[in-house]
Amino acid sequence: GGQTCARPIYHVIEDMDVPGVSGLVETYLVGPDGKVLVRSSEHGTRTGVELAGVKGSTDLGVPAIVGHAKNGTASGFVRQGNDLFVFARLETVPWLLVIELHADEHGL
Repeated sequence: GGQTCARPIYHVIEDMDVPGVSGLVETYLVGPDGKVLVRSSEHGTRTGVELAGVKGSTDLGVPAIVGHAKNGTASGFVRQGNDLFVFARLETVPWLLVIELHADEHGL
């Protein structure tokens, strides 16, 4: 059984921009398998994401985030090179909201 969502996935994407965060690179929704479901750079475009079986998902390329997604970690952050990935699990669906920042701009 696939999950039903009250809001179409592309409306979620339009709400994914996080205002007032300097050094913001991109925002992602990552599924429980660690694959990227949608990314903010694809603003409002359908990417083959279907709630009843995700198609065309891609790897974020950050092994630690994949691990957190699979392990059910509630929130945290991962540093990879000059990028800082801050993540938090959504309450209504088993996805992580991941925000990619330039760590240098935050003095980290």
